[in-house]
Amino acid sequence: MPDPRQGLLDKITLAWEPADPRFFWTAAHEYWHALHHKALDGLWWQGFGCFGHEIPKPSGHRCALQEGFANYAGTVGSVSVDHPDGYYHNCFEHFGTPKAHRYRCRNVSHDRKPEIEGWVAALFMDLIDGNNERHDWTEYPGRYVARVFKTCMTKSVYDHLPDKWWKRTNVSNIVRCLENYIDRALHKEVFPGIRTPGDVHEWATEPPDWDPLDIRATWLKNLK
Repeated sequence: MPDPRQGLLDKITLAWEPADPRFFWTAAHEYWHALHHKALDGLWWQGFGCFGHEIPKPSGHRCALQEGFANYAGTVGSVSVDHPDGYYHNCFEHFGTPKAHRYRCRNVSHDRKPEIEGWVAALFMDLIDGNNERHDWTEYPGRYVARVFKTCMTKSVYDHLPDKWWKRTNVSNIVRCLENYIDRALHKEVFPGIRTPGDVHEWATEPPDWDPLDIRATWLKNLK
């Protein structure tokens, strides 16, 4: 991605050799950033740090959401003969467990999960893919989840801004919009340091098998 300190440019430069097995994953990952910027209500470069971020480590709530969804997109966009489920599929499908064969996907932090892009990528993988395991009963269309991502808004709890709505900037906003519900006690437990929104709203059409309890089980599996 272009250096945000230089200003946003409509240009992506890949410093990878096409023969590198990560090339297509990287291209799809960066394409997601471009799609996020152009079609999904904009990136949020200014005012937060996302430099030197790593898949298994905390980087902050905004960075984890931005990079985590791009990591998921990189995986589904890099399907090939050698990687029929996408490069890094094993990483995010089994993130933080012995089944994840890569070092930085297995030996990961289990603290501050909502600030870790790998856990956020694992959440989106479980929301969308059909490889369902214990506490993952969601298999929603990518278009639906992306629509929630784009349109999710949270209402201010500040007394001086009672009618102000804010764009989503962290994964707690996304899971609340997916559920269309806020459990304040659970929010404070799983997302310490993030102010509980007054309300949430999104403009996606829920699929026929939409179930808020299934959604909650899936995000708790990855973020709690």
